[in-house]
Amino acid sequence: MSFETIGFDLAGGVARLTLNRPDRLNSFTVQMHAEVGHALARVETEGARVLLLTGAGRGFCAGQDLADPAVAPGAGVDLGEALEDRYNPLIRRLVALPMPVICAVNGVAAGAGANLALACDIVLAFVHLVPCPLAPAAPCAQMRLQSVVADAVLASAWHIASLTQISLHDGVVEDPDELDPHP
Repeated sequence: MSFETIGFDLAGGVARLTLNRPDRLNSFTVQMHAEVGHALARVETEGARVLLLTGAGRGFCAGQDLADPAVAPGAGVDLGEALEDRYNPLIRRLVALPMPVICAVNGVAAGAGANLALACDIVLAFVHLVPCPLAPAAPCAQMRLQSVVADAVLASAWHIASLTQISLHDGVVEDPDELDPHP
């Protein structure tokens, strides 16, 4: 299968999945969900020992693309259904992978994008990233947050350095190019 909304490479046991809609801050569409599903099937069956998940351009993932015709407002769309049918299964699948999943957060990680990052085993973030307050919807993201953050903290904006202290990510880098394992 050829991919239009993601980049995917698997070589030497290292799988790299790049969300590739930089003009929309890598926001998800139904097509992107399908492509990520196909890429994860390859990760599961073709000998990957580690998965690196990142985004193209200046953002990691801005969540759901509300301009996607499949979820366009006014079309009688139930976004709760989108969570149950697409996002929650994706998050559960990432959590269940039998190899480490590393997320390189190179920019905004909002909504479903925050859930995606929090579902990974290791989260590395660009030090100058100023994250949005997180609103996780996936159960595993909620568990990670609940284990480290009081509800009152969620209401405030966080400085990137403080995220390491409360275990929302595992490290920071000075230069976003350091997040790329294939220089």
